[in-house]
Amino acid sequence: MMTTRKEFIGGMLASAAAGCAGIPDSAVPRPAQGKFVWGDLLHLGMNMWCDWENPAPLSYGWEETVIRWPSDKVRADLSVWKDWTDAMAREQLNLAVVDLGEALIYPSHPELAAKGAFTPERMRKEIERLRTLGIEAIPKLNFSGGHNRWLNEYRPLMGTGRYRQICAEIIADVCEIFDRPRFFHIGYDEETAGHQSRFQHVIVRRGDVWWRDFLSVVDAVEKSGSRAWCFSDMIWHYRDEFLKRMPKSVVQCPWHYKPDEKHPEYVQSLEDMLSAGYEMIPDVGTFSTKSQDTIGTGEGERLLKRFINDYPRKQLLGFLLCSWARPVPYHRTKGLKSIEFFGDMKRRWEAVNPA
Repeated sequence: MMTTRKEFIGGMLASAAAGCAGIPDSAVPRPAQGKFVWGDLLHLGMNMWCDWENPAPLSYGWEETVIRWPSDKVRADLSVWKDWTDAMAREQLNLAVVDLGEALIYPSHPELAAKGAFTPERMRKEIERLRTLGIEAIPKLNFSGGHNRWLNEYRPLMGTGRYRQICAEIIADVCEIFDRPRFFHIGYDEETAGHQSRFQHVIVRRGDVWWRDFLSVVDAVEKSGSRAWCFSDMIWHYRDEFLKRMPKSVVQCPWHYKPDEKHPEYVQSLEDMLSAGYEMIPDVGTFSTKSQDTIGTGEGERLLKRFINDYPRKQLLGFLLCSWARPVPYHRTKGLKSIEFFGDMKRRWEAVNPA
């Protein structure tokens, strides 16, 4: 039975003093005390959104259509990347989630790398450069069937033991290169037929097949000394199953970019996760289809209001900016505007919640 908003807020306030029961002790790293996350999702790899050069244009522009096509070359413009990370430092953002995909040479599977991919040593140098800016580098690999074109010929193996072995090998590589990162974002958003409507090969897992793959990825992350962090889409479709089977060790990344009144189930799912004891770093989406320079601020404003006025903050580990701007010249302005908005959101939060 779903709780009402009044019951939720009352229950959470009562439990705040008692602590977050149900989250087991483990060797999985926890955030340093007081190190609240203000992170930005940055796409070094981009083979995530389509499995062929679909010529049908998207409603919001040809450039947006083309950037979703897979490529055998790394397309990230490092001058845009530097502009964004410098802006993050100015706004005192402290974490970058680096979406790797085809843009890193994995020692166990170098065949997955596109031309121009970072070597492990080059990636380590970038991690160190970010550290000098006060930015902690966190890896991301999206293992959702809707966003894993970067796996190339291994993508059709989803649901098999061989697939799980390959994922574990890649995860071990990444955790070694990132020096046992505090978190490892594993994606898992939008694995639906609708989100793959532009694909030629649609793959959607459910039930035990999904859970076997998911829990195997989580296990590989934890064995490598990191902590899994995932988008929370599963609770929208299979609430009871999620609450029963999702480990409390996995940091949740709830998101939605539409007004609450249009999708009250999204708000309810966030409250259900908090009531069940999950820790989270919500996605502050600034995605907009209006133009390449337009950002959406609604989700950030809603999250700010909820966690200042209604929700207890004990399980809130921070916020993650997801502008979905790629580091290419025509997205430069959108990325910078999003970082500036997020910096302002950070200042407003800290005015109410001083460190």
